[in-house]
Amino acid sequence: MTIGNTAEVEILNCYFNATNITAPTVIAMSLHSADPGDTGASELANANAYARVVCTTSFPTASGTAGTLSNDVEIAFPEASGAWSAATHVGIWSSATYGAGNFIWGGAMTASKTATTGVVIRFPVGDVDITLD
Repeated sequence: MTIGNTAEVEILNCYFNATNITAPTVIAMSLHSADPGDTGASELANANAYARVVCTTSFPTASGTAGTLSNDVEIAFPEASGAWSAATHVGIWSSATYGAGNFIWGGAMTASKTATTGVVIRFPVGDVDITLD
């Protein structure tokens, strides 16, 4: 699990400088061919109908002591119109637009997923866990 640079700065400023965090108006999920690091690197190519998926209402409010959110609805990417690179990681962004927004969080998938023509990559309910630990 990786927290993006902008999110790290906002969290530190919130706790140590009493600065409010501005929540993004959009939360979008991306697929990556390698560890996105702190910047969201290695996002799949913007080709063959690949696009980030808006999932603003997919994650319930965090509660308890676990520090984990899980998706409460299925997350489905667009149907591929050609081959995509194998996805090994996911990312969360403040924008659904490819190449835009702040990278918030990223993590490895338990198994890679590859889309070819006509395939839809899906994450069933509870399959995406966002953890702060």
